[in-house]
Amino acid sequence: MYKRIYTYNFRNLQNGSFNTHNQHIIFTGSNGQGKTNLLEAIYYFSLASSFRERHDVNLVKLGSENKEFATAGYYGDNEEKLLVSWQQGRKQIKINDSPITDRKELLTRFPCLVFAYDDIRLAELEQEQRRRFIDQNLSFIYEGYIGLLREHKKLIKAKNLALKVADTALVKVYNQQLAGYCEEITTTRLGFLENFNQKLQLLLTDIFEEPVTIKLESPFSGLKANEIEVYLNSKLDSELKRATALYGTHRDKYIFTGTYGEVAGFYSTGQKRALSVVLKIASTSLISATLPVKPVMLIDDVFLELDAKLKELMINLMPAYNQAFFTFLPGQNHFSKLTNALVYEVKKGELYVQ
Repeated sequence: MYKRIYTYNFRNLQNGSFNTHNQHIIFTGSNGQGKTNLLEAIYYFSLASSFRERHDVNLVKLGSENKEFATAGYYGDNEEKLLVSWQQGRKQIKINDSPITDRKELLTRFPCLVFAYDDIRLAELEQEQRRRFIDQNLSFIYEGYIGLLREHKKLIKAKNLALKVADTALVKVYNQQLAGYCEEITTTRLGFLENFNQKLQLLLTDIFEEPVTIKLESPFSGLKANEIEVYLNSKLDSELKRATALYGTHRDKYIFTGTYGEVAGFYSTGQKRALSVVLKIASTSLISATLPVKPVMLIDDVFLELDAKLKELMINLMPAYNQAFFTFLPGQNHFSKLTNALVYEVKKGELYVQ
Protein backbone atom coordinates (compact mmCIF):
# COMPACT_ATOMS: atom_id res chain seq x y z
CA MET A 1 0.00 0.00 0.00
CA TYR A 2 1.22 3.48 -0.85
CA LYS A 3 1.51 5.70 2.23
CA ARG A 4 2.66 8.86 0.49
CA ILE A 5 3.19 10.01 -3.11
CA TYR A 6 5.55 12.72 -4.37
CA THR A 7 5.52 14.43 -7.78
CA TYR A 8 7.97 16.85 -9.39
CA ASN A 9 7.59 18.61 -12.74
CA PHE A 10 4.87 16.13 -13.78
CA ARG A 11 2.19 17.51 -16.14
CA ASN A 12 0.08 20.17 -14.36
CA LEU A 13 0.60 18.76 -10.86
CA GLN A 14 2.00 20.99 -8.14
CA ASN A 15 5.42 19.88 -6.89
CA GLY A 16 5.09 18.25 -3.50
CA SER A 17 3.56 15.25 -1.76
CA PHE A 18 0.25 14.00 -0.40
CA ASN A 19 -0.83 11.30 2.05
CA THR A 20 -2.21 8.02 0.67
CA HIS A 21 -2.33 5.95 3.85
CA ASN A 22 -5.96 4.82 3.34
CA GLN A 23 -7.03 1.78 1.35
CA HIS A 24 -9.28 3.90 -0.87
CA ILE A 25 -8.10 7.25 -2.23
CA ILE A 26 -10.65 9.39 -4.09
CA PHE A 27 -9.77 12.27 -6.44
CA THR A 28 -12.78 14.40 -7.31
CA GLY A 29 -12.95 17.56 -9.40
CA SER A 30 -13.97 19.07 -12.70
CA ASN A 31 -12.48 18.00 -16.02
CA GLY A 32 -8.97 19.19 -16.80
CA GLN A 33 -7.91 19.75 -13.18
CA GLY A 34 -5.37 16.91 -12.96
CA LYS A 35 -7.23 13.88 -11.58
CA THR A 36 -6.03 11.53 -14.30
CA ASN A 37 -2.54 13.06 -14.12
CA LEU A 38 -2.36 11.89 -10.51
CA LEU A 39 -3.21 8.33 -11.48
CA GLU A 40 -0.70 8.54 -14.31
CA ALA A 41 2.04 9.66 -11.90
CA ILE A 42 1.33 6.68 -9.63
CA TYR A 43 1.30 4.30 -12.59
CA TYR A 44 4.57 5.73 -13.86
CA PHE A 45 6.18 5.34 -10.46
CA SER A 46 5.16 1.67 -10.48
CA LEU A 47 6.03 0.67 -14.05
CA ALA A 48 8.10 3.53 -15.55
CA SER A 49 5.58 4.00 -18.35
CA SER A 50 2.35 5.90 -18.97
CA PHE A 51 -1.01 4.25 -19.63
CA ARG A 52 -2.01 7.00 -22.10
CA GLU A 53 1.12 8.71 -23.47
CA ARG A 54 3.70 7.08 -25.73
CA HIS A 55 6.26 9.90 -25.58
CA ASP A 56 7.49 10.38 -22.03
CA VAL A 57 8.83 13.86 -22.75
CA ASN A 58 5.21 15.04 -22.98
CA LEU A 59 4.81 14.26 -19.27
CA VAL A 60 7.18 17.11 -18.35
CA LYS A 61 5.30 20.15 -17.04
CA LEU A 62 4.53 22.60 -19.86
CA GLY A 63 6.87 25.58 -19.89
CA SER A 64 9.46 23.91 -17.69
CA GLU A 65 13.09 24.60 -18.51
CA ASN A 66 14.13 21.32 -16.88
CA LYS A 67 13.62 18.33 -19.16
CA GLU A 68 13.00 15.94 -16.32
CA PHE A 69 10.25 14.79 -13.99
CA ALA A 70 10.07 12.60 -10.93
CA THR A 71 7.60 10.54 -8.98
CA ALA A 72 8.34 8.97 -5.62
CA GLY A 73 6.53 7.22 -2.84
CA TYR A 74 6.43 5.19 0.30
CA TYR A 75 5.21 1.71 -0.62
CA GLY A 76 4.91 -0.36 2.54
CA ASP A 77 8.10 0.33 4.46
CA ASN A 78 10.12 1.29 1.37
CA GLU A 79 10.75 4.78 0.06
CA GLU A 80 11.87 5.06 -3.55
CA LYS A 81 12.34 7.86 -6.05
CA LEU A 82 11.99 7.44 -9.81
CA LEU A 83 13.60 10.18 -11.93
CA VAL A 84 13.27 10.52 -15.70
CA SER A 85 15.60 12.94 -17.48
CA TRP A 86 16.92 13.66 -20.96
CA GLN A 87 20.61 14.21 -21.60
CA GLN A 88 21.49 15.27 -25.15
CA GLY A 89 18.18 13.87 -26.33
CA ARG A 90 18.63 10.48 -24.66
CA LYS A 91 16.20 9.44 -21.94
CA GLN A 92 17.46 7.98 -18.70
CA ILE A 93 15.38 6.37 -15.95
CA LYS A 94 16.80 6.05 -12.45
CA ILE A 95 15.41 4.55 -9.27
CA ASN A 96 17.22 5.83 -6.19
CA ASP A 97 20.01 7.08 -8.49
CA SER A 98 20.50 3.62 -10.06
CA PRO A 99 19.83 3.46 -13.84
CA ILE A 100 17.08 1.13 -15.07
CA THR A 101 18.09 -0.60 -18.29
CA ASP A 102 15.02 -2.78 -18.81
CA ARG A 103 11.49 -1.84 -17.75
CA LYS A 104 10.39 -5.47 -17.54
CA GLU A 105 12.32 -5.59 -14.25
CA LEU A 106 9.57 -3.38 -12.79
CA LEU A 107 6.51 -5.49 -13.63
CA THR A 108 6.18 -7.04 -10.18
CA ARG A 109 8.04 -4.36 -8.19
CA PHE A 110 4.92 -2.46 -7.09
CA PRO A 111 2.10 -4.17 -9.06
CA CYS A 112 -0.27 -1.56 -10.45
CA LEU A 113 -3.26 -2.11 -12.76
CA VAL A 114 -5.34 0.61 -14.40
CA PHE A 115 -8.95 1.02 -15.54
CA ALA A 116 -8.71 3.95 -17.98
CA TYR A 117 -11.46 5.99 -19.59
CA ASP A 118 -10.06 5.16 -23.04
CA ASP A 119 -10.60 1.43 -22.38
CA ILE A 120 -13.91 1.85 -24.22
CA ARG A 121 -11.83 1.76 -27.41
CA LEU A 122 -11.45 -1.99 -26.83
CA ALA A 123 -15.13 -2.36 -27.79
CA GLU A 124 -14.81 -0.03 -30.80
CA LEU A 125 -12.80 -2.24 -33.17
CA GLU A 126 -9.48 -0.45 -32.61
CA GLN A 127 -7.09 -3.30 -33.33
CA GLU A 128 -3.96 -1.57 -32.05
CA GLN A 129 -5.70 -1.02 -28.69
CA ARG A 130 -6.84 -4.65 -28.59
CA ARG A 131 -3.39 -6.00 -29.41
CA ARG A 132 -1.88 -3.82 -26.69
CA PHE A 133 -4.47 -5.05 -24.18
CA ILE A 134 -3.76 -8.73 -24.87
CA ASP A 135 0.01 -8.19 -24.91
CA GLN A 136 -0.07 -6.31 -21.59
CA ASN A 137 -1.93 -9.22 -20.01
CA LEU A 138 0.53 -11.74 -21.39
CA SER A 139 3.52 -9.65 -20.26
CA PHE A 140 2.37 -9.97 -16.66
CA ILE A 141 1.32 -13.61 -16.84
CA TYR A 142 3.95 -15.31 -19.04
CA GLU A 143 7.63 -14.86 -18.24
CA GLY A 144 9.58 -14.23 -21.39
CA TYR A 145 6.66 -12.92 -23.47
CA ILE A 146 8.07 -9.38 -23.59
CA GLY A 147 11.30 -10.83 -24.94
CA LEU A 148 9.43 -12.59 -27.74
CA LEU A 149 7.70 -9.36 -28.76
CA ARG A 150 10.95 -7.42 -28.72
CA GLU A 151 12.77 -9.94 -30.92
CA HIS A 152 9.82 -10.07 -33.32
CA LYS A 153 9.81 -6.25 -33.52
CA LYS A 154 13.56 -6.16 -34.23
CA LEU A 155 13.20 -8.69 -37.03
CA ILE A 156 10.27 -6.81 -38.58
CA LYS A 157 12.33 -3.62 -38.53
CA ALA A 158 15.29 -5.37 -40.16
CA LYS A 159 13.01 -7.03 -42.72
CA ASN A 160 11.51 -3.65 -43.64
CA LEU A 161 14.98 -2.30 -44.38
CA ALA A 162 15.67 -5.33 -46.61
CA LEU A 163 12.32 -4.88 -48.39
CA LYS A 164 13.10 -1.23 -49.14
CA VAL A 165 16.22 -2.25 -51.07
CA ALA A 166 14.51 -5.35 -52.55
CA ASP A 167 17.06 -7.76 -51.05
CA THR A 168 15.03 -10.93 -51.57
CA ALA A 169 17.63 -13.30 -50.16
CA LEU A 170 17.93 -11.31 -46.94
CA VAL A 171 14.14 -11.07 -46.60
CA LYS A 172 13.93 -14.87 -46.75
CA VAL A 173 16.54 -15.14 -44.01
CA TYR A 174 14.44 -12.87 -41.81
CA ASN A 175 11.30 -14.85 -42.67
CA GLN A 176 12.99 -18.01 -41.44
CA GLN A 177 13.86 -16.32 -38.14
CA LEU A 178 10.44 -14.68 -37.81
CA ALA A 179 8.63 -17.99 -38.29
CA GLY A 180 9.77 -19.37 -34.93
CA TYR A 181 8.71 -16.24 -33.05
CA CYS A 182 5.36 -16.12 -34.88
CA GLU A 183 4.64 -19.72 -33.88
CA GLU A 184 5.48 -19.14 -30.21
CA ILE A 185 3.66 -15.80 -29.93
CA THR A 186 0.55 -17.14 -31.68
CA THR A 187 0.45 -20.29 -29.53
CA THR A 188 0.82 -18.20 -26.38
CA ARG A 189 -1.95 -15.82 -27.43
CA LEU A 190 -4.34 -18.67 -28.26
CA GLY A 191 -3.67 -20.39 -24.93
CA PHE A 192 -4.27 -17.15 -23.05
CA LEU A 193 -7.55 -16.47 -24.88
CA GLU A 194 -8.87 -19.91 -23.95
CA ASN A 195 -8.46 -19.09 -20.24
CA PHE A 196 -9.51 -15.46 -20.63
CA ASN A 197 -12.75 -16.31 -22.44
CA GLN A 198 -13.74 -18.70 -19.65
CA LYS A 199 -13.22 -15.95 -17.07
CA LEU A 200 -15.04 -13.43 -19.25
CA GLN A 201 -18.14 -15.61 -19.63
CA LEU A 202 -18.43 -16.06 -15.86
CA LEU A 203 -18.44 -12.29 -15.36
CA LEU A 204 -20.77 -11.55 -18.28
CA THR A 205 -23.55 -13.79 -16.96
CA ASP A 206 -24.20 -11.15 -14.28
CA ILE A 207 -24.32 -8.26 -16.76
CA PHE A 208 -25.36 -9.27 -20.30
CA GLU A 209 -27.87 -11.79 -21.52
CA GLU A 210 -25.51 -12.92 -24.27
CA PRO A 211 -21.95 -14.24 -24.27
CA VAL A 212 -19.04 -12.36 -25.83
CA THR A 213 -16.01 -14.29 -27.08
CA ILE A 214 -12.63 -12.93 -28.15
CA LYS A 215 -11.26 -14.66 -31.23
CA LEU A 216 -7.77 -14.32 -32.69
CA GLU A 217 -7.61 -13.85 -36.45
CA SER A 218 -4.12 -14.87 -37.49
CA PRO A 219 -2.81 -16.68 -40.58
CA PHE A 220 -0.42 -18.53 -38.27
CA SER A 221 -2.99 -20.25 -36.06
CA GLY A 222 -2.25 -23.97 -35.89
CA LEU A 223 0.88 -23.70 -38.05
CA LYS A 224 4.38 -24.87 -37.19
CA ALA A 225 7.44 -22.68 -37.79
CA ASN A 226 8.36 -24.39 -41.08
CA GLU A 227 4.80 -23.90 -42.39
CA ILE A 228 4.84 -20.25 -41.31
CA GLU A 229 8.13 -19.73 -43.17
CA VAL A 230 6.54 -21.13 -46.35
CA TYR A 231 3.54 -18.84 -45.86
CA LEU A 232 5.71 -15.74 -45.36
CA ASN A 233 7.80 -16.50 -48.43
CA SER A 234 4.61 -16.93 -50.48
CA LYS A 235 3.74 -13.29 -49.67
CA LEU A 236 7.12 -11.96 -50.73
CA ASP A 237 5.95 -10.34 -53.99
CA SER A 238 3.20 -8.31 -52.34
CA GLU A 239 5.56 -7.15 -49.59
CA LEU A 240 8.22 -6.12 -52.12
CA LYS A 241 5.65 -4.02 -53.97
CA ARG A 242 4.70 -2.21 -50.75
CA ALA A 243 8.26 -2.24 -49.39
CA THR A 244 6.98 -3.12 -45.94
CA ALA A 245 6.23 -6.21 -43.85
CA LEU A 246 2.53 -6.93 -44.27
CA TYR A 247 2.50 -10.23 -42.38
CA GLY A 248 3.49 -11.01 -38.83
CA THR A 249 1.97 -11.17 -35.36
CA HIS A 250 2.01 -7.35 -35.28
CA ARG A 251 -0.87 -7.55 -37.80
CA ASP A 252 -3.03 -9.98 -35.81
CA LYS A 253 -6.67 -9.05 -35.29
CA TYR A 254 -8.95 -9.72 -32.32
CA ILE A 255 -12.68 -10.06 -32.96
CA PHE A 256 -15.11 -9.54 -30.06
CA THR A 257 -18.03 -11.70 -31.12
CA GLY A 258 -21.54 -11.38 -29.68
CA THR A 259 -24.88 -12.77 -30.86
CA TYR A 260 -24.94 -10.58 -33.98
CA GLY A 261 -21.23 -10.59 -34.77
CA GLU A 262 -18.55 -8.04 -33.88
CA VAL A 263 -19.87 -6.03 -30.91
CA ALA A 264 -18.46 -2.75 -32.24
CA GLY A 265 -21.18 -2.79 -34.89
CA PHE A 266 -24.26 -3.04 -32.68
CA TYR A 267 -23.47 -2.26 -29.03
CA SER A 268 -24.66 1.02 -27.53
CA THR A 269 -22.19 3.35 -25.81
CA GLY A 270 -23.38 2.07 -22.42
CA GLN A 271 -22.91 -1.55 -23.48
CA LYS A 272 -19.45 -0.80 -24.84
CA ARG A 273 -18.46 0.89 -21.59
CA ALA A 274 -19.81 -2.02 -19.54
CA LEU A 275 -17.99 -4.55 -21.73
CA SER A 276 -14.71 -2.61 -21.50
CA VAL A 277 -14.94 -2.57 -17.70
CA VAL A 278 -15.71 -6.31 -17.59
CA LEU A 279 -12.75 -6.99 -19.88
CA LYS A 280 -10.48 -5.15 -17.47
CA ILE A 281 -11.99 -6.95 -14.45
CA ALA A 282 -11.31 -10.30 -16.13
CA SER A 283 -7.81 -9.11 -16.98
CA THR A 284 -6.96 -7.89 -13.47
CA SER A 285 -8.40 -11.08 -11.96
CA LEU A 286 -6.09 -13.28 -14.03
CA ILE A 287 -3.05 -11.03 -13.51
CA SER A 288 -3.66 -10.72 -9.76
CA ALA A 289 -3.56 -14.50 -9.40
CA THR A 290 0.02 -14.53 -10.73
CA LEU A 291 1.41 -11.69 -8.60
CA PRO A 292 3.29 -12.16 -5.32
CA VAL A 293 1.17 -9.43 -3.66
CA LYS A 294 -2.24 -7.90 -4.30
CA PRO A 295 -2.03 -5.04 -6.83
CA VAL A 296 -2.86 -1.37 -6.52
CA MET A 297 -5.85 -0.44 -8.69
CA LEU A 298 -6.20 2.87 -10.56
CA ILE A 299 -9.79 3.48 -11.67
CA ASP A 300 -10.28 6.54 -13.86
CA ASP A 301 -13.85 7.72 -14.58
CA VAL A 302 -14.86 4.39 -16.11
CA PHE A 303 -18.39 4.37 -14.69
CA LEU A 304 -19.70 7.51 -16.42
CA GLU A 305 -22.02 5.86 -18.96
CA LEU A 306 -23.29 3.14 -16.60
CA ASP A 307 -26.53 3.22 -14.62
CA ALA A 308 -26.43 3.13 -10.81
CA LYS A 309 -27.18 -0.60 -10.54
CA LEU A 310 -24.46 -1.53 -13.03
CA LYS A 311 -21.93 0.76 -11.32
CA GLU A 312 -22.48 -0.96 -7.99
CA LEU A 313 -22.26 -4.39 -9.63
CA MET A 314 -18.98 -3.50 -11.35
CA ILE A 315 -17.39 -2.31 -8.11
CA ASN A 316 -18.48 -5.54 -6.39
CA LEU A 317 -16.90 -7.61 -9.19
CA MET A 318 -13.47 -6.02 -8.74
CA PRO A 319 -10.79 -8.55 -7.76
CA ALA A 320 -9.07 -8.26 -4.40
CA TYR A 321 -6.62 -5.37 -4.25
CA ASN A 322 -4.12 -3.87 -1.86
CA GLN A 323 -5.27 -0.29 -2.45
CA ALA A 324 -7.46 1.55 -4.96
CA PHE A 325 -7.36 5.09 -6.35
CA PHE A 326 -10.55 6.46 -7.97
CA THR A 327 -11.37 9.60 -9.97
CA PHE A 328 -14.89 11.04 -10.05
CA LEU A 329 -16.57 14.21 -11.25
CA PRO A 330 -18.16 16.53 -8.65
CA GLY A 331 -21.51 15.29 -7.36
CA GLN A 332 -20.85 11.62 -8.04
CA ASN A 333 -21.27 9.52 -4.90
CA HIS A 334 -20.22 6.10 -6.17
CA PHE A 335 -17.58 6.02 -3.43
CA SER A 336 -20.01 6.64 -0.57
CA LYS A 337 -19.98 2.94 0.40
CA LEU A 338 -16.20 2.56 0.27
CA THR A 339 -14.67 2.08 3.70
CA ASN A 340 -11.34 3.54 4.85
CA ALA A 341 -11.52 6.26 2.18
CA LEU A 342 -9.59 9.52 1.90
CA VAL A 343 -11.13 12.11 -0.46
CA TYR A 344 -9.21 14.89 -2.22
CA GLU A 345 -10.63 17.66 -4.38
CA VAL A 346 -8.28 18.48 -7.27
CA LYS A 347 -8.05 22.07 -8.54
CA LYS A 348 -5.44 23.09 -11.12
CA GLY A 349 -3.09 20.34 -10.04
CA GLU A 350 -3.40 21.01 -6.31
CA LEU A 351 -5.05 18.69 -3.77
CA TYR A 352 -7.42 19.69 -0.98
CA VAL A 353 -8.55 17.19 1.67
CA GLN A 354 -12.35 16.94 1.92
